[in-house]
Amino acid sequence: FRVSGSMKAAVVTDAATDKEKEIDSVKGPGTLTICTYLQLFENAATNLERCVENGLIGDLQSCVSSGIASIDAYITYRVCIYNANEPSEPLIDNRNRKVSQDTKIDEWIPKMSGGKKLDKSRLNWNHFKRLRAVRDDLAIHVKKIAFGINDKELCELLNMFRSGIAGLLADLHCIFSERMPCGIIRNTYLPDIRQRD
Repeated sequence: FRVSGSMKAAVVTDAATDKEKEIDSVKGPGTLTICTYLQLFENAATNLERCVENGLIGDLQSCVSSGIASIDAYITYRVCIYNANEPSEPLIDNRNRKVSQDTKIDEWIPKMSGGKKLDKSRLNWNHFKRLRAVRDDLAIHVKKIAFGINDKELCELLNMFRSGIAGLLADLHCIFSERMPCGIIRNTYLPDIRQRD
């Protein structure tokens, strides 16, 4: 939300202890996002719509990058909850101790969820991996001086958003028995995107 005037802070309340903790603040006019993963997901969905309208590679890059980041941010959100409840065994990912996304998915999710794992045999995981590879090639570890994509492949990648990003976020919410935001549900049921004749 937009902040105008004096400093505003985002405060969360720990349900177990009923204690409040400030998670971030803004001094003066600016923007304060309370739910980072959802904001990133909404950015991805907006860029998906733009790409459908314009067919621009830049919108695809932004869509996929924000979508993958939203999954990372959701895992970080769950880590914060876990660490607050298990301070003697915190899960740590920082500059000095980098943890890969795959390690977080394979090891941290079962630890945080009481043994539940992400089902990697499903289409959602396969589409996520394909989109992550596109993100890596187009936006993170660029190794080409030029990139081209035909309309058919663009549509295929855009259709993977509903399973590989929205669907995977839905899977994660189910693993943690957490209420799912309606935007994620809506995007898991998007109609097929087809190329123009």
